[in-house]
Amino acid sequence: MNKAAVADANRNREINGIENVSFLQGDIRDQLPLLREVPDILIIDPPRAGMHKDVAKHIAELAVPKLIYVSCNPVTMARDLSLLNNSYELVEIQPVDMFPHTYHVETMGLLTLRRRNKK
Repeated sequence: MNKAAVADANRNREINGIENVSFLQGDIRDQLPLLREVPDILIIDPPRAGMHKDVAKHIAELAVPKLIYVSCNPVTMARDLSLLNNSYELVEIQPVDMFPHTYHVETMGLLTLRRRNKK
């Protein structure tokens, strides 16, 4: 996210009196360790190259209950989902044709935290 987009999102949050959402700008590898609490949901929109493996590991350690993964590259999305597969289950996936008559497609996936066996 760029700074202007985050500023607009925060301004809209204030205008609408929304208090249960945060917008962060920066490299996710730097931002995740700064979280003070585990969010209910995390929206991830990595670059075309996909998410760094350390990010997948950190997300799994945080145990965020739900993830929304937005991707412009189905190949790297598949790779990233395999990195998250031990901790998360892909519940739903939806392609979005934002660029009609081209080969480009955005894809959104909903993932939920897998239940761990209690001993």
